Amino acid sequence: MKNKSILFGLLATTALMLGACNGDQPASSEPKPSSEPSSEVTSSEPESSEPEVVDYGTLEAPISVEAANKIIDKELTIGEKTAQPLVVKGVMKLDGKEGYSQSYKNYTFYLHDEAKDAQKLYAFRLVAAEGLEEIAYENDIVIVSGYVVDYQGTYEMAASGEDKALLNSIVTRGTSSITVDCGENGSLSEIASSALNGTEISFTATPAAGYKVGSVKVNGGAIDAVDGTYKFTVKGNMTVVAEFVEESAVETNYGTEEAPISVAEALAIATEECKENNQFTAKPIVAKGLVKDSKNKGTYTTFICDIVDKDDSTKVLNVYKLPCGEYSDLYAGDELVVSGYVKLYGSTLEFAENSAAGVGLALVSLTRGQATVTLGAHEHATVTGLPEEAVANGTEVSITVEAESGYKIDAVKVNDKALNAVEGVYKFVAAGTMEITVEASEEGAVVAKTVTLDETELLAHGMNGTAGEQT
Repeated sequence: MKNKSILFGLLATTALMLGACNGDQPASSEPKPSSEPSSEVTSSEPESSEPEVVDYGTLEAPISVEAANKIIDKELTIGEKTAQPLVVKGVMKLDGKEGYSQSYKNYTFYLHDEAKDAQKLYAFRLVAAEGLEEIAYENDIVIVSGYVVDYQGTYEMAASGEDKALLNSIVTRGTSSITVDCGENGSLSEIASSALNGTEISFTATPAAGYKVGSVKVNGGAIDAVDGTYKFTVKGNMTVVAEFVEESAVETNYGTEEAPISVAEALAIATEECKENNQFTAKPIVAKGLVKDSKNKGTYTTFICDIVDKDDSTKVLNVYKLPCGEYSDLYAGDELVVSGYVKLYGSTLEFAENSAAGVGLALVSLTRGQATVTLGAHEHATVTGLPEEAVANGTEVSITVEAESGYKIDAVKVNDKALNAVEGVYKFVAAGTMEITVEASEEGAVVAKTVTLDETELLAHGMNGTAGEQT
């Protein structure tokens, strides 16, 4: 039996060797891949029926900017907004934006992640939450809330319909840098290189012999000394620039509220001082001019208009975003006294808010111009109610128009614009020079009117011919 076992073992070994020579491989302990579907049942974790919980943040537990950006990247497609408003905490940075706007009373800035500065979120025109009286500045740690929308490819936290975007609170005041440049011919007392936002900084300026202080500006805005001391409050990163001029130098008249300068004088100053794009005048200007064209404020809170010199209408100065309070309209010929900085924008000199200096525009006074109303062609009609003398721009005028016997009124126009009667009375607002004209025709007469029709309209009316004027 022992010899037979040895023999069978030799035969089995020989068979395996012959099989290997014929290209056969020994069976693997791993299953061979197959294109046929497996009959084996593979076990997997059951899919959860619970929706994914997304943390959008709360005022008590806001999320970071990095976390907000992950939600934004996942949820936003072009033209849409996040599923819920986000509540985010981060560092307020300007990055070229204006921060707090004096004109609109809102904020535009970038919110940076506290730990990862490269992570940032654009915040557009956020308004302060109810009860937040303090103004936030660059480098402050703040909490903001609102939907993030895709506006023409830019993701921004902004108002969406009736849902406002808010700056909710200032968590911590930031530390901001202070840069000083006093040039030559004088010196400034020591100023700290950094300070907490809200800190008041005091210093003095000492000119060299034969010189005097020409100007001291903080972030481009001029400040004046009180009892020899200059003061400013840290509101983000600050730059202090002092200029010393010879004592014989003539001081520039920038105007005052009591004695404003003319538009021509304001343009001369701005032309001399604003050499580069977005450069402001050294100091605010108070100037007086006449409104060039009528403007309606509409739904906005400010006006954009041109004012011209009273004595030289070729001298024109643009006024950009002027708050006018209760006034809803400006009329050609109205006299404005405006206070604020003038800057060069492209090739245009304009009154504009200097957000870096924290100085907006102000309407010092508005004097309505005079409007004259005259009666033009009015054959076969009688017009009553016209003012006998000039009236102030914006005055509502009511007139009545009666046709002679056998005639009817076809049209009443002011400066060629038709008026409609309400209970027999025609009303309009007087502004500038206005002329009333009346068109009347005999009772029963067909009044011919000229209209312009295209070929499609001709065919629609069952008419043949060439498109153009038809009577």
